[in-house]
Amino acid sequence: MDTNPNPYQFPNQPGQSNVPPPPPSPEAQVGVRGMQSDLESIKQSGGEAPQSQIINAPELTQFGQQSAAPAPQASAPQTEPMAPGSPETGIPIPEPSPSKFNFKTILFIVGGLILAGGIGYGAYYLVSSLTATPEVTLPQPQANLPVTPPPVATTTPTSTPPAPVIQPLVHQSLIVTPTKKETIQLLDASLASFEAALATSSKEKLLVGSVKDLAFVNASSTPIESSALIQAYFASQASSIPIFGKDFTSWFYYGKTGGAKLGAILELKSTISLDQASTTVKAAIESAVSSISGLFISNPAVPAKTEFNDGKVENVPVRFLAFSTKNADVFEYGWFTRGTTNYLFMVTSYDQAVDIVKRLKALPALPVSGIQSTSTATTTGTTTGM
Repeated sequence: MDTNPNPYQFPNQPGQSNVPPPPPSPEAQVGVRGMQSDLESIKQSGGEAPQSQIINAPELTQFGQQSAAPAPQASAPQTEPMAPGSPETGIPIPEPSPSKFNFKTILFIVGGLILAGGIGYGAYYLVSSLTATPEVTLPQPQANLPVTPPPVATTTPTSTPPAPVIQPLVHQSLIVTPTKKETIQLLDASLASFEAALATSSKEKLLVGSVKDLAFVNASSTPIESSALIQAYFASQASSIPIFGKDFTSWFYYGKTGGAKLGAILELKSTISLDQASTTVKAAIESAVSSISGLFISNPAVPAKTEFNDGKVENVPVRFLAFSTKNADVFEYGWFTRGTTNYLFMVTSYDQAVDIVKRLKALPALPVSGIQSTSTATTTGTTTGM
């Protein structure tokens, strides 16, 4: 008969009693993982790896208490030792390990969290793209191409326009075939210079009907302009008749009586109408009878009756005033039109008026452009040549 007091047949170690050891301290307790502990760990850590927890095992405690109970009496009937975990021992049979079930659950939870996170991120991105202002990206210049800077506006300094070039006056006489030509140099453009030079030139004797063409120049041989002639003989009216071109024609005509007779032709500016010029010239000349007497070389006295009359010379209207019938000193003026150019002629005898009108009519015709103005002078009588 077996008298071993250890009902579980635990072998006794040398120097060890049959009293079971005390339960382990809390620090030495063993952590055990279960489905409930894994779920609690995932809930607290937000999906991290599950942690083991310390649990109380009442079965083990009961098992320890039963092990510490007094050994049965020797008189008790001998029974066969029972395996731990059998119903007779009162110790519950441990359940199968839930490792496989716990792993699938964790995968399901993690997959659900990932899916929920993806749906949330997609919704956030969609709302942000609808409400955010699109960013405008300017194209960047290529690295291998030179960057051209924008053009810089420059201001060109305003320069003073050059002064117009004034061409020197070239004298061209309207007397085509004069008997003689003479250039007279004046000391200045005063009336005294004109009278002194003309008195000297008139002493030359030429045949009756001869014509001497006269050209006036200054000390530098530049032709004298018509404005100088008008200013010298019609000083008081010069400002009222600035209507003529720069060049003018002057000459001596040798008549039967009175010697050399002075005459002049002035060209009307193309911008002045003949009607306007006729009115202006008539007022200026016929109000300066004393100035007209200076055109005569014999210097006749002013007539007592200074009334101009109308006449015709070679069918050209003229205005005339007789100064001296003895010397045939008669002042006559009129207008002659050649093409579109109008000329004012002034002479100091009737024979001279006839001669110059014939010469003007003999000039080559000029081209006519535009409307030709006509003289407004009317004929009320005829002149008498002397």
